[in-house]
Parts: sequence; structure tokens; C-alpha cells
Amino acid sequence: REGDGVPADARLEVANDLVLDESLLTGESLPVDKQQGTPVYSGTLVVKGQGLGEVTATGSRTEFGRIGQSLAVLDFIKTHPNS
Repeated sequence: REGDGVPADARLEVANDLVLDESLLTGESLPVDKQQGTPVYSGTLVVKGQGLGEVTATGSRTEFGRIGQSLAVLDFIKTHPNS
């Protein structure tokens, strides 16, 4: 439903007029149309439509989780340059 967050990374099995806001993940300001067979990512928001997919990753294994881990490593390197 509109405004719902995608809870996990998944591959869409059903997409009914599904449009997602991926700006938190990609920085892209325009919503993205999603079709059957395409991936969807945790941390994105439903603009309209609905979908059903098979989960491919959860938690820290999602694309959003991996970005967070990378940022944590960069922050550690920045604050501990001689480690």
C-alpha cells in the first residue's frame, strides 16, 4: 500500500502498477516503476500499487544493510586513521 516500506530485499513475483521511491537507497529523486522479476530493496517506499515477492535478503545482508556497514567502516577509518 501507498506509504508502506519494503521490509526486505526481494525479487518480485507479482507487481500490480507498483512504483517505489528508492531515494534513500540510490539518491534518485524520481519514483521507479517495478515489474515482475525485478528486485526491490529494503528501505524503499511504496508510492503506488502493490507487489508480492520472494525474499532474497534481510537485515544486514540487504543492500541497505551493506551500505550501512560500509559507512560504519569508513567512519571507523576516519576516526582511527592509524588502525
